[in-house]
Amino acid sequence: MVTVSEETTVDYELTARIATEAFAQSSVHFSPERIKWLYERSFGRGTSVLAATDGTRKIGQVAMIGQTMCVNGEVCASIQLVDLFILQAYRSGQLVRRLYKEVERLCTERNIRFILALPNDKSVMLTLPQAWSGALAPHSRRRVAAAARMFQDCAIPACSPRCRSNRR
Repeated sequence: MVTVSEETTVDYELTARIATEAFAQSSVHFSPERIKWLYERSFGRGTSVLAATDGTRKIGQVAMIGQTMCVNGEVCASIQLVDLFILQAYRSGQLVRRLYKEVERLCTERNIRFILALPNDKSVMLTLPQAWSGALAPHSRRRVAAAARMFQDCAIPACSPRCRSNRR
């Protein structure tokens, strides 16, 4: 039975092997060192990895890297979704939706207000607000759609000197 849950410890060697296998292209090779750097050191806000498993076998994942955004002058918690992959034998829209539903649950639980996704050409349709509609509650769908419209045609920094922290 396939389940989705947050990993307590990331096995970087295993993750790199599964990611490389999932992409199934000779030009794509994931490095355990790169993944460890990305998850542990890149932004300093920590990373949560949601793993899809079949019994004890990891078959895919999505990583949520902690970020900070400035929206209307307020500093907000956010995440960047990276490294979404599923082994070919297990790929399905249903499993992707289960991963996204768990992303939403954790974001709600942790009061994370924004999700950044920078999809490749193959997965762009999975990260558009329409694709989230089955997995997200109505208030979250509006937030994702509003963020997508806000950033659709702009190239602005996520934070500016006018940002103020909501932690005083």
